[in-house]
Amino acid sequence: MKKKLLPVILVCCMLSAWLAAYAHADDIVDSGECGDNAHWSLNSAGTLSITGSGAMKDFGWHWYGNSRYSNSPWGTHNSPYLNMITSVTVSNGITVIGSHSFYGLDRLTKVTLPDSLTMINDAAFYCCTSLTKITLPANIARIADYTFAGCSNLLGLTIPENVAGIGDHAFEDCDRLTSIVIPENVAGIGDGAFSNCNRLTSIVIPASVENVSVNAFASCDKLKRVTILGEIPIIKADTFSDCPALEEITIPESVMVIEENAFSACAALKDVYFTGTESMWREISVDGGNNALENATIHYDTSPEAAYRINGITISDNDGKSLSAIPNGSFLATVSVSNRTSGTSPVVFLAAYSKEGKFQDFAYVTVKEPVGATVEVTLPIDNSAGNIAQLKAFAVSSIGGYTPVGTPVSYP
Repeated sequence: MKKKLLPVILVCCMLSAWLAAYAHADDIVDSGECGDNAHWSLNSAGTLSITGSGAMKDFGWHWYGNSRYSNSPWGTHNSPYLNMITSVTVSNGITVIGSHSFYGLDRLTKVTLPDSLTMINDAAFYCCTSLTKITLPANIARIADYTFAGCSNLLGLTIPENVAGIGDHAFEDCDRLTSIVIPENVAGIGDGAFSNCNRLTSIVIPASVENVSVNAFASCDKLKRVTILGEIPIIKADTFSDCPALEEITIPESVMVIEENAFSACAALKDVYFTGTESMWREISVDGGNNALENATIHYDTSPEAAYRINGITISDNDGKSLSAIPNGSFLATVSVSNRTSGTSPVVFLAAYSKEGKFQDFAYVTVKEPVGATVEVTLPIDNSAGNIAQLKAFAVSSIGGYTPVGTPVSYP
């Protein structure tokens, strides 16, 4: 009888222990509202759950002593839960995480976010120092100001392709962040966005970026290589200051101004790859505190394509009215061309071809414009025979040099 009872007793004990643990994990210690249709609850295991629909409220912050704290119900300076929360789960239906929602939860290690989320407001995860990774939903439109600032143990993060902007100080002081990919849709990078990311070694700023703000990559101790693909007009003050390991940077020809201290304390800078010509580099206004540039080797674009660029062809009738197709009879063809090298006068040829690709006629003009200028030249073409179906414009270095330089542009 005792032998039969023993397994039953063991099973009962195990079941009781499991039920007790399960009940403990689901034991709600507090709950409340955190938005018009959003609710929060915290269980005794340290999991903070956000449920409901729509946006959470913005909480803001307050000073207590020498420290700042969230105004959220679980994050105030006198909250008994501040050091208890280790996990956050946001349920599907929530669209916005309010500002400072999880600010200063320094024991937070795990975050689960829903596909319904479109925005995370300012400083939502500021100083979550135990957070090592987080997956952002695809519909996030912007990384707001201070979103992950002070997340000193954040190892990596994928920015969704839908993101169009990275806010001020968004990743400041993310000391263990070793790499990050900025997606092609990002148009702007805010003040100090990646400052003090001391393990970041390289960064590519994509072609979509139109503005990089001051201090964006300042004090990144291990940053060695920067590639700027975006056509930014200004490298702002202190953008790469105090990056002692920076050895190489690619600067686009669109840059016209390098502001004060943009490259201060960058003693290791050896190579600057400028996508324009030497004469275009001389046209850049370089403010003080950029001695590193003077000591670096500047690599210019010396290819034929760097000297002349054909930008496009449009056609019009003799009265200047734009046309959408090549007409019979005489017409005007306008070619947009840039002269990018001082001391040169490119010759622009406009050649006409039949539908079968046979040469029909040509016209040419010498362009005399200052460095970096774009000019439109208009050439008459006679199509009284009605054979012309295509135009091709190209530049040559002289009237006797019939080999095109640069990339010819065709119409249509």
